[in-house]
Amino acid sequence: MNIEKKYFPIEKVEEVKIYDLSKEVIFYNSPKVTDVEPLEFESILNQISSDVNQFMPVDNGEDLIVTRFGKTLLQRLNINPKDILGRRFSECLPFYHDLFKEHVKKVVNKKSKIEKLRLLYFEENTLSLIVTTIIMEKNGYIYIINNYEAESITKTSAIKNHSDKLYLIEYMSQTGSYYKINNKYAWTNGIYNILGRHQKSSDKYYNIIFDLALKEDKEKN
Repeated sequence: MNIEKKYFPIEKVEEVKIYDLSKEVIFYNSPKVTDVEPLEFESILNQISSDVNQFMPVDNGEDLIVTRFGKTLLQRLNINPKDILGRRFSECLPFYHDLFKEHVKKVVNKKSKIEKLRLLYFEENTLSLIVTTIIMEKNGYIYIINNYEAESITKTSAIKNHSDKLYLIEYMSQTGSYYKINNKYAWTNGIYNILGRHQKSSDKYYNIIFDLALKEDKEKN
């Protein structure tokens, strides 16, 4: 497993590409340090598509105690929530603790109100999932909110299966249908029509779309 990070200043988001992540890398058995009571609106949170993860910061944000964890990642990796609640984030889920640590510290120390990340999960070099993540503080707790909306968009799009995706990406990358204005790349209107998106760099998927092009096919000037 390996990761690649890149910061997009216009969007103010860090993009992290994660390759071939497995349960063995993510989850470790660790001792409970405190009991955790379920939130009053737990049943409501379980009905939404986003994962709302709640933590109690300790050691000035160097670590977190897991007080609530969304169901999506747990279900994907077959992890029982009882095995992580009340544990130190760094001990039970060290991969994610390391991934979010610096962002959490900025929020805890009031250097930033909200930190944003975009997580791109790859399986055998194929993009399998996009997750947008927000890190924020409220009433002394840290919230890491994972939005899986991109997954449903992929499932309901006109590109139904893996082979069609590869064909369309290859076709788009070879059309040369992009240009450069004010030192910024953009697709032509026809490509945006295929994708069903608007031509604006503020679109949170804008950079992902352009990165799908083969490097040798991108304009170099």
